[in-house]
Amino acid sequence: MESGVEHIRAVVGDEATSGLDDAIIRDTLWQFFFDIEQSTAWLFGSSSPCHPPPFSSIPEEQERRAAARERKGRPSYLLSLLA
Repeated sequence: MESGVEHIRAVVGDEATSGLDDAIIRDTLWQFFFDIEQSTAWLFGSSSPCHPPPFSSIPEEQERRAAARERKGRPSYLLSLLA
């Protein structure tokens, strides 16, 4: 997995340049069964019609994950009732 991320990073550039974080690259590699060429092609916008986009690249999913990261570390509502 990491060698695939490194190969794609070499092509697309760092996160600041490409706008793609490592999670999106990993999800794309997973979706395309670690095929670096297909993954790179999809990341550049020429997706194959037979492969759907990785779930985590959907903006709603990214927002949901960001909200979950914010909540992590805060006690849940039910736990606060027990205190």
